[in-house]
Order: sequence, then C-alpha cells, then structure tokens
Amino acid sequence: MKHEAQEEAFIGFLQKGAKALDLNLTDPGLARLVAHWKLLQHWVDRMNLTTVRDPAAMAERLYLDSAMLLTRLTKDSSVHDVGSGAGFPGLVLKALRPTIQIVLSEARRKKVNFLRQAVRTMNLQEGLEIKHRRVGWEQSAGAGHDEVVSRAAFPPREWLKLGARLVAPAGRLWMFSGQPHGETEAELVGNADWLAKHLPPVLKLDEIIPYQLPFCGKRRILVSLRKASI
Repeated sequence: MKHEAQEEAFIGFLQKGAKALDLNLTDPGLARLVAHWKLLQHWVDRMNLTTVRDPAAMAERLYLDSAMLLTRLTKDSSVHDVGSGAGFPGLVLKALRPTIQIVLSEARRKKVNFLRQAVRTMNLQEGLEIKHRRVGWEQSAGAGHDEVVSRAAFPPREWLKLGARLVAPAGRLWMFSGQPHGETEAELVGNADWLAKHLPPVLKLDEIIPYQLPFCGKRRILVSLRKASI
C-alpha cells in the first residue's frame, strides 16, 4: 500500500474507531495525530518504536486505545506518562486535549529525541515536559501528579509497587490491560480480587473500565486506583 493510501486508510480507521468508542475526535486533534503518525512512519525503521504497522491496527491498538483514558480526565488534569516510548498514551492525550499538563518520562535517548521532534511537529510545547530518565522516582515521588500512567513499560505487579510513589494524594494510578504483557495478565488486571491482594496500602480500587477495540474485537480493560488523601 502506497503512503498516500496508507494515510487515507489510517485517517478513516481513526474516525470510524473514535465513533465506535464514543471518543471526541476534533479536526485539530485528528491533524495532530496524523502528524505524529507520519513522523512515526519516518522513524520506525531506524529504531524500535512499534512493531504494529497495519493502518487499522495502528489506529486502534496505539492511538484509540491510548485515547480511552480521556474519557476519565478533566480538561486541566496533570498527567505523568512513565516510559512514554513513542508517546503512547501521553502524546495522544495531549494531541486530543491540549489543555492538560503532561510530563513524558523516557529512559532511552533515541526515544527522547523522537518525542522532542514529535512535540515540535505537533506544536504541543505548551504545558508539556520531556524528562530523560528511567522513571523519575526520586524527584517525582514527593509532590506527584494527579494522574500517573504507564501503558507498556512495566508488568502490572511491578507497576502497582513503583507507580504508587508518583501519584499525588487523592490522585490516580492507571493500568492498561494486555500492553504488552499478555492476555492472562489482562484478565488479572480486571479482577477486583486479584487487585485487592496486590494493591499497596496507599491505593484502593477506583474503577474498572472494560471496552472492546472496534476492528480486531479484542477486549481491553482500563483500571484506575485512587491514592489515599493526606
């Protein structure tokens, strides 16, 4: 498939998928996602940014899946995306809702360079910070952020322990199922009893949000965990 046809197909899948998932996809937001997608196409063979290449799979498994978190964020949320990689979900969230405050933490220099170019290309510099460090536990553990998410950097059990330190009091830690730690882990993440056994004392289950990807039909689960207030 030629590049122009791929782009047209990608845009179509984004629009159809957003409608199926009841996501608000504005024209400016769509344009920013397409700008990111084009840059990703240019960089993907140079480094391991993603193994997903098909336009439909990219639209639903990378962009739309990331965007599901927007259904629970306020317009002025403070979000820390840990291990952001190519910007999923952080840059997708910022592209579709520019008013939120975003910190992208990434340990690998090449991916940091990609993120910086992507932010410039998408014109999203305001209210966005990129930090080149593994996860930023030491400096971020104090104040924390309202919303902390890592889509693919850690297995769920590890993320529960490490991520809780980054959340501000009364804030939320977010978990995506099955990215990329397998369907059995996805089932565990959505199981309230399993979560109760593994939650750190400072966290409690806030919400389990099941949804289905619109083209492949795979089941996904988004989980929010609330940190205790001081």
